[in-house]
Amino acid sequence: MPHTCLFTGESLPVETKLEHTIPRSLGGRIRSRIVSSSTFNNSCSDIDNYLYDVYAEIMSILGPAISSEHRAGQIEVQVPGDQRSFVLDQGEFIQSGITMLASDLATKRPISAVGADVLKVSKKLKLASGKTGTPKLSRIRSTDSDHYTRGRWIIRPEIELAALKSALLAFDHILADDKRRFTRSDALAPVRTFVRDTISSKSVNPLLFHKHSLGIQYESMDSLLEFRANLFPGGQRFEHTLFATGNVATKTLDAVWIVAGFDPFGFRLSDHWEEYDFTCMVVNQILAEGTVHGPFWKNLPIHICKHTSRRSYFKSPTKSVGNAALKEISGRRQLAAREAMDYVERTCDLTLIRRLREITDDDPGAPRLVETAMIERANRLYRRTNNQVRDRSSVDAVVSRWTSELPSELRLQRTCNDLEREDADWQAWLPLYRQLLDLLADKFGLPGDVFTVSTDLAVDVADDRRLGTTPLDNLH
Repeated sequence: MPHTCLFTGESLPVETKLEHTIPRSLGGRIRSRIVSSSTFNNSCSDIDNYLYDVYAEIMSILGPAISSEHRAGQIEVQVPGDQRSFVLDQGEFIQSGITMLASDLATKRPISAVGADVLKVSKKLKLASGKTGTPKLSRIRSTDSDHYTRGRWIIRPEIELAALKSALLAFDHILADDKRRFTRSDALAPVRTFVRDTISSKSVNPLLFHKHSLGIQYESMDSLLEFRANLFPGGQRFEHTLFATGNVATKTLDAVWIVAGFDPFGFRLSDHWEEYDFTCMVVNQILAEGTVHGPFWKNLPIHICKHTSRRSYFKSPTKSVGNAALKEISGRRQLAAREAMDYVERTCDLTLIRRLREITDDDPGAPRLVETAMIERANRLYRRTNNQVRDRSSVDAVVSRWTSELPSELRLQRTCNDLEREDADWQAWLPLYRQLLDLLADKFGLPGDVFTVSTDLAVDVADDRRLGTTPLDNLH
């Protein structure tokens, strides 16, 4: 039997482009050419970008812990008061591009420049200055700022639509050879039509969004994770888990996609389900060495979601309810970003060693002591709290307790980019550094400081508008 597109119904030839059902940029591992057409896939790129943008920073922070296929590209950020371009690259805050700093008074040609890529800076400086010699290189910090800002959407229809589309395609591919492939049931025809028509027409219908997108389901997280653990014990900290449950008694078929382990999007796939009771689960792991697990089945329904205010369209919208939802969603995502920082610090040895070496490179005249680098690294992680600079003495007190217990034979060991000259015993040092992280976490919580500077909320009217526009566009 030939394969057809889940949403358009068109036949899929063998040359159909291989696509990720969950975006590759979010760590999606389910690739398929049997569930959606190339034309439909191409039309989804805009909404997929909205979905990725929500989690771009977390994926960047997790970069050292995930495979190269899924690593995020550079993300543009802004430094308050600095007009230069900066990016977040694999969780590191660096300058983007090259800035010429000074020129020769006589020739007016550049004689110094700064940038993150040594080879590109050298080449650019040679071309601009007209010199053929080797430029003198030194390492400096790109900026003295300890924080950056970045605008992002918290919730909007495009994000919910992309999540719904991805969940349906993921289930459809996983169940391609299963007689219980509920995604193709006539009972789901309305939701498939909703996805297809919204993407093709680029028109937002608030009533249909209200019907099919139930909102983010934080209330159900504990029960969902418990259910997941019973079906599939173990797993990874950051992973996508998809649930679908059909209930004949209520005639409903609902789905939840827990994005990256913390954001559970809920959907009503059908309110005319009369075929059989079931719950189905699929796990898509994000971190390196992860894979796809499932489907896992139970022949009974479970309660997984309900209508919430954490979505674009809900009944009786008010700014107070909307602001409360935005605050809660932002807080959960900020916590997830800090958990990602902590995970990388504790598990990615080679990345941590490189970052510690770079800290000692920042001050060439200072001793390259491992102890000093680790203290500076910890201070950078715990420098700020709630958008304020933390009292350094409180961090120093914890660090002093840690240094007082360091083995004397390690304290004079140094880092060095020349590995043959380096005498650091990293097998001894890394557990000690993570003991310092434990002490700081006990006192201050997770590392990093992720905060909201400001939010804009618009209460939409119940009429159609175009995808890619917002009610805010009408306020200017």
